[in-house]
Amino acid sequence: MPAEDPATDPAGQEPPVGEGQESTTNPWTDPVWAQREGERLRREAANYRTKVRELEPQAKRAQEMDEATKTEIQKALDRVAQAEQVAQAAQLEAARLRAANAHGLTEAQARRLVGATPEELDTDAKEFAKELGTNGAGRRPADLKQGARGPATTAEDPNAWIRRAAGRQ
Repeated sequence: MPAEDPATDPAGQEPPVGEGQESTTNPWTDPVWAQREGERLRREAANYRTKVRELEPQAKRAQEMDEATKTEIQKALDRVAQAEQVAQAAQLEAARLRAANAHGLTEAQARRLVGATPEELDTDAKEFAKELGTNGAGRRPADLKQGARGPATTAEDPNAWIRRAAGRQ
């Protein structure tokens, strides 16, 4: 809308200039022109109020659509966050099982490992395996003294033992 010159009346004419007045004086000093200008401004303001009332429902619908879109975006962000948590938990569980396997622990023993990073889990698995006294294969170290005990005695014949117990021999 083009800007209107306040020095013109609603009909687009200059306000009347009295004798001795220059055209640069304040046009609001003429009561007839000021009354016409006031009425024009009231009509213009009423027109704007009408337009605002017509556009308010459209603005409300646009706001509701924005809120619905935000809700959908928020739902998507929540799903992404949940997927990231699941992935992080799976990575931690895989690291736990790798550390347990590397130090000869069973799957049940792996559940007892504590740590938030693969390095912490590896350290805990190493300490746990040391406490259990297992080697890297998950078994207790072999007792190397078993072969130094000498040959085993031959077992006695059970029939001979029964005869002796019965006093027949």
